[in-house]
Amino acid sequence: MTKGFARSRWAVVLAVLLATAACGGDSDGGGDIDIDAPDDEVLVGGDLDLPDWWPPGFEFPDDVEISSVAALADTLNLTADVTNGDFMGAHRETVDALVANGYELLSDDELFSVLIRDGVGRVRIRTSEVGLFAGINVDIDLWTDDQIDELRVLSAPEVRTRGVATAMVDGQTFEAAGECINQGREHVFVADDFSISASVDGFAEPTYAYADVTTDDELYFMDVDADRDYEVVAESPPVAFTVTGDVVSSTGEEFELTVEVSCDS
Repeated sequence: MTKGFARSRWAVVLAVLLATAACGGDSDGGGDIDIDAPDDEVLVGGDLDLPDWWPPGFEFPDDVEISSVAALADTLNLTADVTNGDFMGAHRETVDALVANGYELLSDDELFSVLIRDGVGRVRIRTSEVGLFAGINVDIDLWTDDQIDELRVLSAPEVRTRGVATAMVDGQTFEAAGECINQGREHVFVADDFSISASVDGFAEPTYAYADVTTDDELYFMDVDADRDYEVVAESPPVAFTVTGDVVSSTGEEFELTVEVSCDS
């Protein structure tokens, strides 16, 4: 499995999750937060206070005045004016306050940030100083905790570490050092000399696993229809996983291959 193929599959899975969750989730949330937002309410004013049903942890700078708050189905929205013109400073203070109050930062730019929190969902903060709107816009998708956990996995950063693989096939044992590439539920090992490779793609349904071994005399590989199994001992560094399955050698003989991978932390 090439890295490009794995990345493209990851992108498709993420797009499906975002599209599905955006259509509505369970607004009961989870954890220790209970959001009882109305199904349809829009508040408009010059300098509004946050309503009681708005999620906790939001603290805006003094120079930010809330101009509208809305609850529509499983989505909340807020707009606010930055009266002193310091858009970047207002954005930073708003995001920093959320992080200090228990929200996790998934992605961050100068004027666009995405955060998550169990019991709340996904929070997107956009700050603009051009166009039709100049101020802060907050969109909250009231996703379930299961959806949030899935987004955590899909948004996990890629972690590259050193690793060691042991392959057992045709009564022989081979060992090689190489690189581990771990991202969420996807785990890949490639030996420095390309003698052993193994991968587990937990984003696929069902989970996809693959392994091959190249020696001085033989190439053992799993074809598309090969029986295979896998075990992921740990999802986060240090990651360890095993791939077992039927392989065919370059001479056409069939064997069972087991590759055990251990990745450094």
